[in-house]
Amino acid sequence: MTNKHMTTIRNLTALAFFIVMMSSYPAHACLNDRDTLALEARRKPEALAAITGRFERNPPLYYQMRIARVQQDLQTHPDSLDEYDDIAVACDRLGRDDEAIGWMERKRAHLTPLATADAAMKEQWYKYNANIGTARIHRWLRGGGDQAKIAEVQKADDEIARAIAIKPDAHFGREKYQLRIIEWILKSENQLRSHLATAPLSVIDRDKNGNEDGEAAATGLAGLVTLGNAWESVDVFGALGESLRHIEWGSEADANHLAGMAAARVAELRQDGKKSLFPEANTVVASKPNPASAEDEAEFVKLRTEADQWQRARTDYMMARLTAGRHPDTDPTFWADYHEAAPPVIPDPDAEKKKQREMLKERVNAAIALVLTAIIVFPIVIVWRVVREKYALQR
Repeated sequence: MTNKHMTTIRNLTALAFFIVMMSSYPAHACLNDRDTLALEARRKPEALAAITGRFERNPPLYYQMRIARVQQDLQTHPDSLDEYDDIAVACDRLGRDDEAIGWMERKRAHLTPLATADAAMKEQWYKYNANIGTARIHRWLRGGGDQAKIAEVQKADDEIARAIAIKPDAHFGREKYQLRIIEWILKSENQLRSHLATAPLSVIDRDKNGNEDGEAAATGLAGLVTLGNAWESVDVFGALGESLRHIEWGSEADANHLAGMAAARVAELRQDGKKSLFPEANTVVASKPNPASAEDEAEFVKLRTEADQWQRARTDYMMARLTAGRHPDTDPTFWADYHEAAPPVIPDPDAEKKKQREMLKERVNAAIALVLTAIIVFPIVIVWRVVREKYALQR
């Protein structure tokens, strides 16, 4: 075999090694897709539900019937502690805040001293503090947020803090962020014109390195909407949008679509006449999220329309049965005929690009396989020809 042949074989071998190494390198390492609503919705479905309104909200009659039933039950079973929570929350949902607080105070009279070893009683104390604190802050808000009654907010702050101390991670940490909003209100009372004081962004946690934990904040704030009473809160949706912007989605963290849709929700609320708790907060960047893109705005309108239709269908189903005297608290067949519409499939605007990339990847892999085959076969052919020529000369 000549030196020329040996050099060719060495070069081809080196090329083969390089191609094999490159083909085994993770294909996704150099691909950075634009964040899409579909991806984000899969990761944060509770945020999408909160923003679009596709979560369960019951008609007033549902709570009125519950109140009537519980009042009757408590006359004969005044020590049924869970019933006090049911009636207090029902009153709160109807805006009857004084009654809600009154029922919680009646429950407290039946509670024994909090003991760490008594898990059942710990749960009752947790619910007492969480419910009375929530009812108290709702009463202050519904009363117009009178700064002369800010002591009521401080009292609610103390009660929510006690609930968190008993059960820190309840409802995905919702109470923790409820407490942050209350503390924001208290801080804003003293420093009303300070941007730092009035920015809802202050509810976001920071890790040990000082980085914002937007994911935990987004989950907690979404819970305030779906499990609480923040569906029409400009401030909560402003904070939710900022939280979503501080999540590492894998590419442009400040351009994710859910945050854009939260901005669209804030705009919708403002168009309906809703305002921040404090006029000064309306000028703060954190309470005025970046405007939604045209794409996000269009998707928001579409999803809000679908959510409203879904909610109407659910309410119509409930009202047909509630007006007939049926209630899910006492009728186990109440939901038997309810067929919930599936949530809409969120389109992926990058689907075609991804498909093209997959096709390109398949073609590249096929080309690599062809080259590798040639690299393996070519030296064998050369060696065979050299051996054959050498054998012919010897003859």
